[in-house]
Amino acid sequence: MVKHLKVIDPHVHFRWEEYPDNNYLKLGFEHAKAVGICAVVEQPNTKPGLENLDAIKKRTELADGYRGDIKHRIHIGLTNNRDQVRQALCAVMDGAYGLRSCKTFLSDSTGDTGVKHWDDHKMIWDEVADIGYNRIWKAHFENENLFVGTFDPKDPITHSFHRPETSETTQFEAQARLAYDARFQGTMYVAHVSSTDTVDLAKNLRKFVPFEIVLETTWHHMFLNWNDYKYHGNNVKMNPPLRSPEQQEKHLEYVLRGEFQVIGGDHAPHTPERKQHAEKPASGVPTLIFIPKGIERLQKHGINEAILNNMLFHNANRLFEFGIRPQEVETRYDPSLWVPYGYNPFARIDGSGEHLKLVHTR
Repeated sequence: MVKHLKVIDPHVHFRWEEYPDNNYLKLGFEHAKAVGICAVVEQPNTKPGLENLDAIKKRTELADGYRGDIKHRIHIGLTNNRDQVRQALCAVMDGAYGLRSCKTFLSDSTGDTGVKHWDDHKMIWDEVADIGYNRIWKAHFENENLFVGTFDPKDPITHSFHRPETSETTQFEAQARLAYDARFQGTMYVAHVSSTDTVDLAKNLRKFVPFEIVLETTWHHMFLNWNDYKYHGNNVKMNPPLRSPEQQEKHLEYVLRGEFQVIGGDHAPHTPERKQHAEKPASGVPTLIFIPKGIERLQKHGINEAILNNMLFHNANRLFEFGIRPQEVETRYDPSLWVPYGYNPFARIDGSGEHLKLVHTR
């Protein structure tokens, strides 16, 4: 058992009609309850996309049937359509359906929601400036112009080489400049940071910009690295990808010393067929089940309790205005809960994979 504050996870992908035979929304809330989560914020790159109030309303009503006491919010997605961007930003400003944030995919990830062109980025920030948007602007920061070579599904580590750390850090710097020029006074939320260079850049930028910068870490970038492709192949393919063992160790050091504000699980299930057998393996890994083990590992590393509680609960509670009172719970890590997902991406380091065999060789 591990004792911790109930968790707010501001980064979950519960999927929708893209998997009609797999109710990942229902399963997600079941596992969220099992690991002591009190609130989640869902990502917009579902099918249909969560990019307008009709879709937000339908999704919210669907979630109400499963969530129980867990609070549920959504990051409304931004596209390259100016009218849609303005309507989405205004919806957040109005707080419709509990909206507190928007999300922009600055490269393609899962789905076709990438807003990849510089002119479209400028358009979004022009709209931010024009309506005085001052809430959370969250993004997936990768620059496809800096991708290197190609990804070979038969050699999964090439995914990490294809999407290098520089694509993330450079995109973050570019968007911060646009936000500065737009006189943005809200919160720039950097999703699933994979490079400590991004953290160092944010530390410097905070001295000069009028907006808050929030850095989100993930369980997989804390504890997994590109050696895990040897065990799991494309099952551990995600965006941004796993990094080198050296970068992963440095990332964990930054977590322990409080350089990140939020832990976002980036829980992103896919069917085994989409992960292992598709011509283009899907990106994303399930993570909810790992939360008790992840907290236990951070505690064993000697993390300061205030740093941990801020990342697990307090910062997200403030940012998304949940108004939840902190509550301590005890949870137990249960590896059997991985069964519906078809694999356990953390088997190498969670104590359940001592007899794990290499499943992928070049």
